[in-house]
Amino acid sequence: MSVARVVARSLVAGGVDAVFGVIGSGNFLLANELRDAGAPFHAARHECGAMMMADGYGRVSDRIAVCTTHQGPGFTNALTGLVEAAKARTPALLLTADTDFGELVFRQGRVHAGVMLLRLAGVPAATKADMIAEALRDHAAELIGAFSVVSPGLIRIRQRP
Repeated sequence: MSVARVVARSLVAGGVDAVFGVIGSGNFLLANELRDAGAPFHAARHECGAMMMADGYGRVSDRIAVCTTHQGPGFTNALTGLVEAAKARTPALLLTADTDFGELVFRQGRVHAGVMLLRLAGVPAATKADMIAEALRDHAAELIGAFSVVSPGLIRIRQRP
């Protein structure tokens, strides 16, 4: 089972029923798995707009706002929308591929709630899937509203101050 499938199934089992975003090579498989698990993907033209669409959906539906973007600029473009969601206290989750920028944000303590960074390059697919499933199972309540980094042997969760 792939990491994308485990993440998608876990999110849908937790109540996610819609995902917004911009597709890139870093999130293509995840978006497909989310759709296959029952959470349709709604495409946007820009990552900030996608996160704001998710925020709006979360506000009117009382469900978690979920957005997925490509790493790097896709991630940073979505942060304004994520900050708006946080200011409105909308439960929100931004899913993106690994990026050094995310690690820098964590180290500097500039936390943007709802971000989960997966640093699993070189880890076998089955092990990745198990690690993600374990993180979601054991830390689900802590992950909402937090900036998290999952790497082999370590899960770091930093709540917004």
